[in-house]
Amino acid sequence: MLLALARPMEVIEEWTMLDTAPLTEALTARVVYRRDDGPELELPLVFDEDPAPPTVELVGTIAPLAVHRVAGRWRARMPPEPGPRNARVVVRSIRTVRSLRLFQAQWPTPRGEASRRVAISPRGWMQGVSGGWTCADDSVATVACVSIDTAPSPLHFRVPPSSTTLGHRVALALCALVACGYVVGARSSTANDRRARAVALVAALIPAVGLALTMVGSRLISWPQGLALACALASIGAALSLLSKRGTTVASAALVALPLLSVFDGRPATSLAGWLVALVATAVVSRIRLAKQAAT
Repeated sequence: MLLALARPMEVIEEWTMLDTAPLTEALTARVVYRRDDGPELELPLVFDEDPAPPTVELVGTIAPLAVHRVAGRWRARMPPEPGPRNARVVVRSIRTVRSLRLFQAQWPTPRGEASRRVAISPRGWMQGVSGGWTCADDSVATVACVSIDTAPSPLHFRVPPSSTTLGHRVALALCALVACGYVVGARSSTANDRRARAVALVAALIPAVGLALTMVGSRLISWPQGLALACALASIGAALSLLSKRGTTVASAALVALPLLSVFDGRPATSLAGWLVALVATAVVSRIRLAKQAAT
């Protein structure tokens, strides 16, 4: 089987950063194989992390090649028809940029050794050129960098948030609704109750903003959608923490620590998991406290 497996002789990669939400990259690899090595083509290592099979085309044919996975590696099968001694194949894939955290991205992140790499990105996003690259100096909206090393360091980018306008009015309406609810509730409460409400809302708002920030910084949502999310989460957290005084204490301690987790890690999944853990802990403590008060 090893004798029937053709491995790349030459690989040229072209990486293109796409202005999408979430942020995606288009990777195109032009690969040369020796036909005598066998009908099975082992695709370049850089495609192994793709969950879906990439598109593989043999230059000179119309239909794409069949792609399958063997031992964690993507492979393609050559057609039985005879052809040139060297087969030229184009492999394409579009995937999410995983290195984007809090508006910062280290890109591209290649694997394996390619003969040449080209990285194309919006010019205004680039912060600096790393070692192993040379970039074109012109006035076009995009910038093309070519690798001058077999293992170049990633380039540095500051990616702006998504520019979608969906959710502006929804965000303002939701935040206004939360504010009105607290104002109406405070009219018939004592000064201590109003102070407790304000403390609970602020304590819940801090981690909610941290979670929304990580999601906006990863281009999962826009700023208006992040504002709406923060208001909704803050109202939920404040409502749970107000069930008991001990719940307020636990909520304040747990929720204040979450923004640090959001800033240092920067991944929305981690921030969301931490927020849910703190929320569940607050609800459990408050429920236990209420049960003891009812028993007495």
